[in-house]
Amino acid sequence: MALSNNEIIADLRKSLGHEQVLARRVEIQAYAGDASIYRLVPIVVIRPRDFADMNAILEYCRDNKLYLTFRAAGTSLSGQAVTDGIMVDVAHHWKGIRVLEDGGQVAVEPGVVGSHVNAFLKRYKTKMGPDPASIDACMMGGIAANNASGLCCGVQFNTYNTMAAIKLLLADGFYLDTAEGDPDLSLQRERPQIYEELVRIREIILTTPGLKDRLRSKFSIKNTCGYSMNAFVDYENPADILAHLIVGSEGTLGFIGEITLNTIPDKPLKATALVYFSDLPDAGLAIHQLANAGAAVLEIMDRKSMLSVAQDMNYGFEPTGNCAAVLVEFQEEGEAELEARMAEAVKILSRHILIARVEFTRDPKLQAHYWNMRKGLFPSVGAMRKMGTAVLIEDVAVPPARLAECIVDLQDLLNKYAFNDAIIFGHAKEGNLHFVLCNDFANPRHVARYEELMEELTSLIVTKYDGSLKAEHGTGRNIAPFVEREWGTEIYQLMWRVKKLLDPLNILNPGIVLNLDPKVHLQNLKMMPLVSPIVDKCIECGFCEPKCPSRDLTITPRQRIALLREVARLEAVGDAASRKEAREIMEGYRYDGIETCAGDGMCSVACPVDIDTGAMIKNMRAEKHGAMAKWVARRVAANFKAATAGARFGIRFLRATGAPGMAVARVASNVAYKLSDATIPRIDGSILLPKPALPLPKPQSRGDNARKIVYYPSCLTRSLGSLDDERATVGLAEAVVTVLEKLGYEVIIPAKVEETCCGQPFYSKGLFEACTDSLSATVSLLFKASEEGKYPIISDTSPCTGELRGGGKLLTDEKHRQWKALRIFDFVEFIAKEIIPLRASWPKAARHAIIHPTCTLKKLGALDDLKTVVAAFANSASYPVHDECCGFAGDRGYNVPELTMSATRQESAEVLRLATESVRTAEGSAKVGYYSTCRTCEIGMTAGTGKTYQSVVYLCYDALVK
Repeated sequence: MALSNNEIIADLRKSLGHEQVLARRVEIQAYAGDASIYRLVPIVVIRPRDFADMNAILEYCRDNKLYLTFRAAGTSLSGQAVTDGIMVDVAHHWKGIRVLEDGGQVAVEPGVVGSHVNAFLKRYKTKMGPDPASIDACMMGGIAANNASGLCCGVQFNTYNTMAAIKLLLADGFYLDTAEGDPDLSLQRERPQIYEELVRIREIILTTPGLKDRLRSKFSIKNTCGYSMNAFVDYENPADILAHLIVGSEGTLGFIGEITLNTIPDKPLKATALVYFSDLPDAGLAIHQLANAGAAVLEIMDRKSMLSVAQDMNYGFEPTGNCAAVLVEFQEEGEAELEARMAEAVKILSRHILIARVEFTRDPKLQAHYWNMRKGLFPSVGAMRKMGTAVLIEDVAVPPARLAECIVDLQDLLNKYAFNDAIIFGHAKEGNLHFVLCNDFANPRHVARYEELMEELTSLIVTKYDGSLKAEHGTGRNIAPFVEREWGTEIYQLMWRVKKLLDPLNILNPGIVLNLDPKVHLQNLKMMPLVSPIVDKCIECGFCEPKCPSRDLTITPRQRIALLREVARLEAVGDAASRKEAREIMEGYRYDGIETCAGDGMCSVACPVDIDTGAMIKNMRAEKHGAMAKWVARRVAANFKAATAGARFGIRFLRATGAPGMAVARVASNVAYKLSDATIPRIDGSILLPKPALPLPKPQSRGDNARKIVYYPSCLTRSLGSLDDERATVGLAEAVVTVLEKLGYEVIIPAKVEETCCGQPFYSKGLFEACTDSLSATVSLLFKASEEGKYPIISDTSPCTGELRGGGKLLTDEKHRQWKALRIFDFVEFIAKEIIPLRASWPKAARHAIIHPTCTLKKLGALDDLKTVVAAFANSASYPVHDECCGFAGDRGYNVPELTMSATRQESAEVLRLATESVRTAEGSAKVGYYSTCRTCEIGMTAGTGKTYQSVVYLCYDALVK
């Protein structure tokens, strides 16, 4: 008799531990979708910690006739990362990375984000071969399981061709590490039946006329349709064949616990151009010529693709007719070689009809702009779709010489089925094309239209072009019904032999890659009901997820949106069972979705269409605030001097009374937190409290001719002082004033500054009226102190800077006019832009600086300014790869301390490693210092790392004053 879901959950918790098994309604629904058009709700979500846990899961599935799906980032586009069985999350615990052979190889576990691998390799001047457009979000598990390639790597440097070793686990529990001992001998001894059958299949392929040549021909272009059957041609030893079959198998043949890749050189010199052609077929001809001239990148975009990003690109012309754009990049080791490549390219392009003059750029910022545009094409067109429709992306490859011809055929096909807004783009050098279209899968007529399109697309690519139905996105359930049509019966049946050999009980991602149901691609389609204008354009691509501080604690921005969509769908169904399920989701959503959202807006930075899920959550917080909470907030805003004085008194009291005082504060603050609807923070004692802030200094007057600057000390600076182990000998405000005076400025601290606040503490809680009150008062104060904008204004706290700079949307009329007159700088911006350029060199503090850039500093685009300041005043510096949001978010670190501890876990581990390395390699008496630009972020990072963080102002103070 089949087990019930509750029995499965109980068994797995007993075996693996309660924390590794997620089964609440909000948790399983959060994993119901990936980046594709499919949606299935798993029975349970498991987070195995190691191979022992994974083996136990496989054994349980074998014994109980259950099936599972492995999932890393969930950025899959063909439906291979969703299931109605057991979901195995291999992102949570599997984050190991080892750089080997002086950067010549890198070993990675499945939960490592792709771009992080290249960040760790940067110092070695190498990178991994695969470079998918989603590299900032996708993880190595999916990159390996889908045999990802991408924009530059082509076939030569894809996962399959750069793999050096693999640690894998088969469905029957057999573990193989191809880097240890003799893997072929291990396979022969421990699994002789697998060893012998692989030998037999290879013999069939080599001796059957045409099969070997067919495989070589098909895999000469990108191909992820079906299994990597070229392994039987490329390798002789069964262990090598097995290892390469696993790559690209989408979790249907085994689990990849670690993969070691050979890296490739990251050439330092790059020249990039966006070339505009008046005619698409002419662009196709140029692509072939540019490829022969050594172009590393050739990315084509049709006219509709160009229009989808026109707002960001500022073309200077109207894309019309059948025009096209090609992103061209040359990458070289030496200047002479690069100049020669560019000259040849210009010569080639002079023979074609272009809309605008060709201009190659070496500017990293402009190059990044081009690349971000290209990588964001898929979500960008999704944001322009009719709201409520789902977005899908198809992925085909044809011989490169026939690229332009194929684009025209695809345009005709899409127009035939009235997909008038579809765009076509792709990796032109490799003959790899993507097209994106939008469809309402809640409408049966539109589902039928999609079915007809897929039938005709398959015939076009297979019959006319002998191309690949999936070039790099994996087969999934999207193309599974068409695999035999592409490969023919002989090779298709050999694929089934491989599947039955390695997964005889069909427990690994069944129905993915191979499926006998001709309609599977039309089932379990995703609905996209409207939930909020802020997020309705989200296509659930998952680009936001690595930036979210709650990603390893609860849920992510994509999941927050998807859950609300599911609630809307259930409520629209309206029966008792659906309403009950919707209520269960929302019960869990209060903590998972709302309480643990930092609201930092970093999701909007990662999102190609700037969706700020945190803004939606702030609105949800605002909706739940009653009249009392709003009244309390506005009273606090109106009496802010008393509020900061109360904060200093409370801190002084707690530090003086120790544990008994903390016990009282814990109870009292929790009551106040609930009565005020989270307006007043709660203190639980798990996150350290600093000392109370010292009084504000009294700046010196320097006469009428002195350069003047207005200094706005934030409410955090006026409330929170130094940490116990902090080396600071003066308060932050005094350090700012002293540094500015040392640089020749007369510092003006506005009168009655202690009565004001920028409003950020209220805005983050959805208390918008109180925020507006605070901001209005502060703008008036600064307008007067700066003599109506005559003097620059400096802030010592990045979130405060951000609120002051971006708060204009809350102001009207006279207040808005005053706000526009203000020139507001963050401290590091002012020092970097106005001070450091004045001298060739500056005195340095004997510090190796380890830096935590705040979210606001990144959103302000001031990260380079921070780096400029640190480079000027520190002996040396390190910037962790995992420098994401610390999750403290004002007072949220005190309210939800587990958010900060989870958000900082990876960065903390990296910081401790960097500190050890810097001590070992430091010159002279240089000590390690830990710096950021916001007091609460510094508290959060101190809590996470055990190292004392302080403001970067103190780095400047130590260098210039001490």
